[in-house]
Amino acid sequence: MKYVSLRKDNQGFTLAEMLLSLSFVMMLLTLSPLFLSLLLLPPDNQTISRNEARIFLNQLVHEANESVDINFHHHKLSLRKGDGTLVTYEYIQGERIRRQVNQKGQEMVLFGVGSFQCNPTASFTTCTITDLKGQSFQRQLAPFYKLGVQGADADV
Repeated sequence: MKYVSLRKDNQGFTLAEMLLSLSFVMMLLTLSPLFLSLLLLPPDNQTISRNEARIFLNQLVHEANESVDINFHHHKLSLRKGDGTLVTYEYIQGERIRRQVNQKGQEMVLFGVGSFQCNPTASFTTCTITDLKGQSFQRQLAPFYKLGVQGADADV
């Protein structure tokens, strides 16, 4: 039986083949610390970072500024905008906060949440989120138009 070789001579690798394989190995070695850090460090799902909390609370403030009415009842913050759009932020017992617009869709905006509370007063609403390790973040919300305090949690 005759063997067929694609090479005309079997004298070794060419310089181009060696450089190609060396560059491939160097790319793998360069990226290996990133992959190792992902594999060796377990994710910390019990804490909310300061930046995550700041982004979430800034989004709440922005939407509250556009709202006409703010209500909080049973772990659910409802913001009614001037155009009639209803935006809700709801704490789900699976340690996350869900955002919905007009009771449609399901956008998870924050994970690792232990509690979500809002306390309305006559002029503003104070919202507090607490992570699973007890670290709290707080922000005051006030609509540009008026503040409607309704529901069972209104007299807090």
